[in-house]
Amino acid sequence: MYYSGIDRHKQFSYFTTVNNEGIIIKQAELKNNEFDIPNYFYKGNRIRT
Repeated sequence: MYYSGIDRHKQFSYFTTVNNEGIIIKQAELKNNEFDIPNYFYKGNRIRT
């Protein structure tokens, strides 16, 4: 299972996803808009470990 944390700011948000062991597997700085944030979680955008 993966867990994601979000640090939200006015224009950008910082996302970090970790696995069960707490190892960071994905990080991103994203614009707060209707495209970038959903795309981070899109299943077609596979996370490589």
